[in-house]
Order: sequence, then structure tokens, then C-alpha cells
Amino acid sequence: MITRATAGVAGTTPVFCLPGSRQAAEFGTEELVLPIVGHVVALASGGDGGHSHDHSHGGDH
Repeated sequence: MITRATAGVAGTTPVFCLPGSRQAAEFGTEELVLPIVGHVVALASGGDGGHSHDHSHGGDH
């Protein structure tokens, strides 16, 4: 898919930039933003977005 959509975080606020036409913005919101918005909000608020980054390998060391 080719898109001009982009996203980022300003402070702790997720920012999504979508193409200018109404149809493209609706598509971008429904297909690109909504599926990941929970993950992005968690990351923006300092969480891990639902991913554990525990790299321990278990066992007694």
C-alpha cells in the first residue's frame, strides 16, 4: 500500500497525519489508525504498548 500518512508523538499526545481528501482520511482512520490506536496511546503514555521487553532467559544464574 502506498500512503502519505504519517504518525508521531508530541509530548505524550499521539498525532496522526492523513491525506487531504475526505475519502483518503476516512480510509486511513479506519484501516491504519484504529487498528493500532491502543498500542500508540500506551507507548505515548510511557507504557510498552502491550509488549514485554523482559529478555531474561530463566534459570538460576
